[in-house]
Amino acid sequence: MSKKLSRSQFDRVLIFGLICIFALLAVLLWSYFSVFDGAISKKADSWSAFGSFFGGVFGPVISLVTLFALLRTIQLQKELLITQRSEFESMGAMQVDQLDATKLSDYKSHQLQLLYQQVSMFEQMQDRYNQEAERISSKSTEFYGTKSGALRNMDEAIQSTETAIGKLVQLSIVVSLARFETIEQVQEVVSQGLKNIHPFFSKVDEQPNFRAGSSAPTQ
Repeated sequence: MSKKLSRSQFDRVLIFGLICIFALLAVLLWSYFSVFDGAISKKADSWSAFGSFFGGVFGPVISLVTLFALLRTIQLQKELLITQRSEFESMGAMQVDQLDATKLSDYKSHQLQLLYQQVSMFEQMQDRYNQEAERISSKSTEFYGTKSGALRNMDEAIQSTETAIGKLVQLSIVVSLARFETIEQVQEVVSQGLKNIHPFFSKVDEQPNFRAGSSAPTQ
């Protein structure tokens, strides 16, 4: 508000100065012609005196108005620079946000791809268990319950992989539809979800971490 008010006041001063110049010009013309009989002279000396008269009166006034106009131009340039700086800062912030959003989207896509790979791995395991169960059931002899025990183990393995596949699909849907603001949020959801799916994934966080620039794992 203070900047707008000062700018408005400055404009009013400049307009008032221009009005004063034209008003003063009218008054001086009227005074000059009323005092010096109002006739247009053909003498060079008269025109020289006329020019000196108006130059002496209008010179300081025009210089003052010019000074105000120059100050106004400097103020406009300063405001323009401030506006441009603000726009550049806003554009920089938008670019940073877009870069973060791109990184988040890429990381999310990478996690979904890993989940799809896990689904494929468990499906292959389930196929192998089914083939093994068919091979065991095709045996015609039963030796002290080994055949029924093996079939029971295969059935449990098949049920376990089927449950894991369902949970992995459910987790991939959650990751795909949920709105995340940071990569850490995606990592937390995927990590906790995998831990609840299969005991194998619980060992992932127990693996050694590598620091940047180092070749050996740190515990």
